[in-house]
Amino acid sequence: MSPRAQTRPTRPDSSAILARLNPRQREAVEYCSGPLLVIAGPGTGKTRVISEKVLYLVTAHGLAPESILALTFTEKAAGEMTDRIRKRLTEFGISGSPFISTFHGYCYSLVQEHAELLGFRGSLRLLFGPLYVQFVLDQLQHLETSHTRLVERTTYFARTLVDFVSRCHDEGLIGRDLVKEVEAWKSTLTDNESVHADEVRDLAASLPILLERQYNQHVVSYGDLLTLAVRLLRQSESLRKRLQEHYKYILVDELQDNNSAQFELVNLLAEKHRRILVVGDEDQCIYRFRGAGLGLLERFQQQWGTMQQPAGKRLAAKPASGLQVVNLEENYRSTEAIITTFTTLIGKNKQRFQEKRLVRSKDSEANGPEIVALAHLETAELERRYLVQVVLDRLSAGRKPGEIAILCRSLGHVQELVSELRGAGVAVEVVGEAGLFSNPVVREIIAWLKALDNPGEEEIALYRVLRMQSFGLSHADQQALGRAARHRDESVMSLIEKLHEDPAATIPGVSPRGLRLLRSFAGVYRRFRHETQADSRSDLIGLINEIVSRAGLKGRLQPETISGRQNLAALSGLEQVAGNYEEHYPDPSLHGFMRFLRLLEELGHDETIGSPSDDPSSVKVMTVHQAKGREFPLVIVGGLLDRFPSQNRREWHRKFLDHLTLQGQDVNVVHEEEERRVLYVALSRAQQELLLSYYDKRDGKPVRSPSSFPEELRQADRLEVREVAESEVASQPPPATGLISREAVERRLHFLISWLGVHLHADAAHEALAESIRLLAALLAAAGDEAKVREALAALGLPSDWHLPTPEPDPLPCVSGPLVLSPSSMELYEDCPRKYYYRQVVGIPEPVRGAARYGTAVHKALELFHAKHGKASMQLLPDLLDSFHAQLAEVPFSTAREGDQARVQGQAVLEQYLREEAARADEIVSMELEKELRVPLEPDVTIQTRIDRLDTLSDGRVRIIDYKSGRLDSGPEYLRGFQMPTYAWAVMKALDKEVEQVEVIGLRELKETAKGRKVDRQILRWKDPKGKGLTPERLVELEAQMKAVAASIRAGRFDPQPSEQTCGWCPYRLLCEKAHGAVEDA
Repeated sequence: MSPRAQTRPTRPDSSAILARLNPRQREAVEYCSGPLLVIAGPGTGKTRVISEKVLYLVTAHGLAPESILALTFTEKAAGEMTDRIRKRLTEFGISGSPFISTFHGYCYSLVQEHAELLGFRGSLRLLFGPLYVQFVLDQLQHLETSHTRLVERTTYFARTLVDFVSRCHDEGLIGRDLVKEVEAWKSTLTDNESVHADEVRDLAASLPILLERQYNQHVVSYGDLLTLAVRLLRQSESLRKRLQEHYKYILVDELQDNNSAQFELVNLLAEKHRRILVVGDEDQCIYRFRGAGLGLLERFQQQWGTMQQPAGKRLAAKPASGLQVVNLEENYRSTEAIITTFTTLIGKNKQRFQEKRLVRSKDSEANGPEIVALAHLETAELERRYLVQVVLDRLSAGRKPGEIAILCRSLGHVQELVSELRGAGVAVEVVGEAGLFSNPVVREIIAWLKALDNPGEEEIALYRVLRMQSFGLSHADQQALGRAARHRDESVMSLIEKLHEDPAATIPGVSPRGLRLLRSFAGVYRRFRHETQADSRSDLIGLINEIVSRAGLKGRLQPETISGRQNLAALSGLEQVAGNYEEHYPDPSLHGFMRFLRLLEELGHDETIGSPSDDPSSVKVMTVHQAKGREFPLVIVGGLLDRFPSQNRREWHRKFLDHLTLQGQDVNVVHEEEERRVLYVALSRAQQELLLSYYDKRDGKPVRSPSSFPEELRQADRLEVREVAESEVASQPPPATGLISREAVERRLHFLISWLGVHLHADAAHEALAESIRLLAALLAAAGDEAKVREALAALGLPSDWHLPTPEPDPLPCVSGPLVLSPSSMELYEDCPRKYYYRQVVGIPEPVRGAARYGTAVHKALELFHAKHGKASMQLLPDLLDSFHAQLAEVPFSTAREGDQARVQGQAVLEQYLREEAARADEIVSMELEKELRVPLEPDVTIQTRIDRLDTLSDGRVRIIDYKSGRLDSGPEYLRGFQMPTYAWAVMKALDKEVEQVEVIGLRELKETAKGRKVDRQILRWKDPKGKGLTPERLVELEAQMKAVAASIRAGRFDPQPSEQTCGWCPYRLLCEKAHGAVEDA
């Protein structure tokens, strides 16, 4: 990175700079002779110190702005620092600007410009996130995976390796013999744990192979940028000296959020002139999960020494050898009671750089009520009602919604609270509520892309498009369409195309309106596919914009509303993803982009979009990490006994890295202290009011592993403890005045825009009514003020009693006629009724992904083997393996190595299965395969089962065998579920035979036992003397459960049950408007 020409300014008077500062800030700004460490607690004005330091260096010491380097961790922080410093320089009439960048941005420029010094020939390709994971997947055949099960887990392995490599870059571990260190670590583990160490060994062995292949292809990751920049400065003395000479002063913000590699980079840049300012506060170190190193402030102090004599204030040609430490102690943000509370909490941590004394500044802007309270409630449900009541009370007292922030450890923890707040009429903005792929506009664009790419296999996406407001196919018509497709054994798209080709064609059960919509869709689809040449198109951003225009989505991109701005941001994010794909993938195409999006889904890569807006009309909800650097008059934090600290669930490769980097520290203590710092950061965001709460029970059960934090907070002198009884909390809080109308108007505004798009040509509607839509948006600001509403309506030429059109009701239809239920369909309904509706009622097939067919191959091989030979015998092993190999040949594995592993794994499972089955072959009199039973449950309701294997034993009883290709559940879970008890119930009812046991056999992999590797089995015995098996009472209970499910289906009760776990891998997530995290704005 070539130093830029330096602009040496004249020297304006610097006294005005110092006059703005308190004594400690002034000390930090004036001291320029050597290394300086500024300990900046929350709200103490660190950003002001940095900006004024730059200004002082330029005005008082004559440094050119370009000779100053400022580094920070995030782009947001770098942007804010740039704006603030440039503004101050401009105020003093100074041209030029310091080099302000993130660490990664600086290193990328440095490494790219001097790549030849590192042995690269040509420009480098920076891959990050999913792009880097895909690169690792492409290299999988060359990596070490001898101890890792790849079958159906290749993406998981690639993602884990990426994380392992990234952390090794952060900690400066690249180049060490990590395989040897894993072996040493393994010796400290138990036998059961050592298998995980073997998998970590594969990661360690793969790391140097991956880096070599990367560098040969000129590919670098974010982690590589740091490692290579440090290597470059170490190896090239001339470049290092040139940069040291150019940058006369270096500033580093938030040192505690940085890692060892960044720390080393700073040391190399500053080691000659030693003029460096580092700002940090280890009490706010909350990013260990992404490599932040606790202890960097102490390392900085040790490396740069201690001052032996008072420092001068002039920029010395030969700087002093020691270090000056300045503590910023005046808090400008919070009231004295709030400061006392969060300092009491953090005082419980043992691993602290030093004790800090924080006092409220006399110039503090934290005026108004001084309230700090800790509420204790019995249940989580009661806490939610209490917090809703608190918010409504504060709003009634005049607090603006935008002044209230609810902070949490994870957004999932407050989902129900947000729902109840909105139900009470409170406008709520959840920062990061929806990931990019949960945004409604992005979901509809992706549905169009999938439908254009492969309508035959992407029926879920096709149904989503048909349900869009642009077409609006009703639930009843949707159900009729699916029923006709199943009856005719055709794809849904084939039926729709026939409607377009034959004006007289119909589909039984589809209404005349539905037929018109389907014909309209077919015409749009054909034109779209023809004009965009979707099967080969590479201009993905252009295609996305055409979908927005033609699919009637423009009306949902109005910047006048919160959701409109969120949709615009999401659209920009999708275009960025498409741009990254086009830039880094050879021969980009729509089909390739769809594969890339599926990889993002597998990775769970759904980055949140947006940041807290400045809209004063909505309460802000965000995680503590999202709130860092922000402040609010009123902060609310709930669930302190249950949610702080979070569970310390570290994957095994991270446990290994903890072993290397924590140097014998107790990892549980380290985790607890970081969680205390997280809560400290949350509390220190509050300016005037801080309201905390905790409960004893959740879901009727006492909190597991209760936190010590509430008891620690009780020790704060200025904290009010409230014991809140249920009688003090309203069962149904009154609605908030003014806010309901605003949100309701916004929702109806979006509906109106979409309604116009349905009834008029989309483009014409939006162009002709753009001004009206903007005026309608004025209703949002007027909501709650009747006079302003009438004024806004008059401006539109509308009568004062005008109301927006409301959508026609479109209920899910009830299920009539004979009902056939299988154990799997009943479990599907119990898991999520809406999922049952899509799969069983509408008949939308679930897509079958490639490697998931491995289990089917093993299952099918056993079925064919037993159909041919009956009982097991080891002499027949070659025949069984031949059958397996023939089935496996049809499975499309992602890599040859995964296929090789699947073959070896399957052979091992089948061989052991045959050995164990041969040992008990004499017990079997007869064997039936794929046994189908149909048993009436009640009039018009039939239970249908298909049993993999039914053995009749010598004593007349039967043994039920069920093969599972996935991971097995525990026996009690199978007992509580539908499938295994229903098999036993059906056999007893239909065959009048007593069941000896129901046996679940796992075909996924062998189980390690004390006696060696065995086939994994779960057994439910009939009338188990230990009381852990099937009983007559359980079957009576089962009948009641089956009848309840049937009654609910008959009544059309298909409400979704969204949760992170249920929706995470649901194939119908794209179609379901209530999927966890999905936000439908109209």
